[in-house]
Amino acid sequence: MSLYKLWSELDEDFKLLINNRIDNNGDGSSLLTLLRLIPGKRVEISTFLLQEFMTLYEHTENDFYFRVCGQQHMNVTLEDVLFLTNLPIIGRPIVPTDNRDQDAFYRLFSERTSLLSLVKLRNICCDTNRNSDERIKAVLLMIVTCLIAPNGNGQNCKTSYVQFIEKLDEVNSYAWGAAMLAYLYQGMKEWKTKDKAIDGFTWLVMGFFFSHFRGLYTIFNITAEENQAHNKPKLAYLIESLGRTGANHHKKINSALQLQLNLVHELLRQEENIEADVRPITWHPYNLEMLPPHLHDQIQYRTVVAPLFCYNYVERHCPHVVAKQFEVLDGVELQDVGSDMKTIKFKANRGNCSINFRDHYKKEVVQWDEIGSRLAENFQPAQQSTPEPEAAHQTPTFEVSPTNSPHLSEQVDTSEAGENAGENVGHRKRCRPGMATPTSYLVTGPRVNKGLWVNKKFTHSDDHVKAIWAKRKRK
Repeated sequence: MSLYKLWSELDEDFKLLINNRIDNNGDGSSLLTLLRLIPGKRVEISTFLLQEFMTLYEHTENDFYFRVCGQQHMNVTLEDVLFLTNLPIIGRPIVPTDNRDQDAFYRLFSERTSLLSLVKLRNICCDTNRNSDERIKAVLLMIVTCLIAPNGNGQNCKTSYVQFIEKLDEVNSYAWGAAMLAYLYQGMKEWKTKDKAIDGFTWLVMGFFFSHFRGLYTIFNITAEENQAHNKPKLAYLIESLGRTGANHHKKINSALQLQLNLVHELLRQEENIEADVRPITWHPYNLEMLPPHLHDQIQYRTVVAPLFCYNYVERHCPHVVAKQFEVLDGVELQDVGSDMKTIKFKANRGNCSINFRDHYKKEVVQWDEIGSRLAENFQPAQQSTPEPEAAHQTPTFEVSPTNSPHLSEQVDTSEAGENAGENVGHRKRCRPGMATPTSYLVTGPRVNKGLWVNKKFTHSDDHVKAIWAKRKRK
């Protein structure tokens, strides 16, 4: 609704400037393209239909997917993001080195505040007395807040995103599609595991199902989108066509929509029978002609097995789990693919102190930087370096992190209980020289004073081994 109102209030000259930037791949065009998803009238997503899709979603510690048509696994992937939104899926990750930029809005708009309401931001976009670059930056912040990382309780824009749009000539270098998918992944995870409302651009879920289940077009009397204008992302046509379905989503469901949802329920659970020519799933719905030419080189990265970044959220992209969606993975051995992607320790965006999320997620950033060797069809995991014994005497400070331990068994549960699990990951434990401190994943037993855990039976940890090395060095 916010972007629809924004576009309707912009002057025609500024709209022409934006469209020219999009058509000519100018500065900021990678994000400005999303403005073409906005239909000519106000539309809202059908929560009833979205709920029907989400009932099929499953999330375990290691995998997440939609279980459809019996035992088939499917999921929204970078390929869907690329074709549905025309956002770049590779580039620099959206992960900040500083999450506290108090002067950001003053530098951009001469506004001394750490939060800007979307209403205020929209007024800046429409202010013809400001220069075009200022207005473009305000539009980009609106897009990031409303489409890349939307949440149910946010009508404000944070300074956090300014660093990614402040230099207009660098905006197109970021992997905005990967960021959109990462934020949606964490939103679906929170919905499944904590019973929260789904944060993220949920129109991606709608576009995914309509692309892979063509019978949905028949159920909702929608003409196939092949006839749509090619200057818009593929998802634009579906958003406009489904507008009437979500028009009354706050009211009680009517009989006509209930009948359609019943048909959807049956379609998504109809098992494939190739001999009887029963094929509800379209496994490969996309082709090269559906993409603008400047995005053709990005197609090869749709099967990358790597972490995806959206600010402080980092989620795994696992195309090998839904390999049937990718023709290039037919007949490929995928047993060891993604073997180096362990549980990612979440870091909350809290507190008054500045946080360097790039440093906290440095292992994941390295994996992203190596995406050329991380395609599922020729996966080559990065070699993990083993700490040298000589380094043990240099400092008594050691990282307590399962991902840094070459001795960690894959059968050990490294997750931490509680809603704020992982917030303090990255902090260092200081050990007295010669003393062994069991790492968190080796500790069991009752809680004792000062919040520490006591082992029922001590097991040699990495810290213990390092302490022994240090003791021998001193002798």
